[in-house]
Amino acid sequence: MKDLVLEDVYVYLLERTIREIKRDFNRRLKASYPDLTITSDQWVIIKRISEREALNQREVAAVTGKDPASITRTLDLLVKKGWVERQAVENDRRAYQVVLTEAGAELVQQLTPLAKETREAGLLGVSDQEFSNFKVTLNKIFDNVK
Repeated sequence: MKDLVLEDVYVYLLERTIREIKRDFNRRLKASYPDLTITSDQWVIIKRISEREALNQREVAAVTGKDPASITRTLDLLVKKGWVERQAVENDRRAYQVVLTEAGAELVQQLTPLAKETREAGLLGVSDQEFSNFKVTLNKIFDNVK
């Protein structure tokens, strides 16, 4: 049996594409906001938190697909930067929720157009039907391996 070349391996294609999308987002970010220090991974977490009223740390990990240990480190950093805060949960001294601060909400408003621009650049020339098929295929692959 003939071995596949990397360009025929979907995992390689996905990783290559994700890496380039992150680079493009970071280039656009640096060009538009040279003094802002945020990574694409931090952006995903902040954006996800903005879509919910409040999440606990485990939920943040689940909805971003990140492992809990890296979420802890990233949240510590985002708290330090003033974009999110941990709030105690009433009647549970051990639990807390993660919410956006006012500065975090402003950051989401500021960067959302840039994220949309990055997404639109990636989808240039891709029809609605092609994108729909792509999503179906990715979801099938996801379901197969989870």
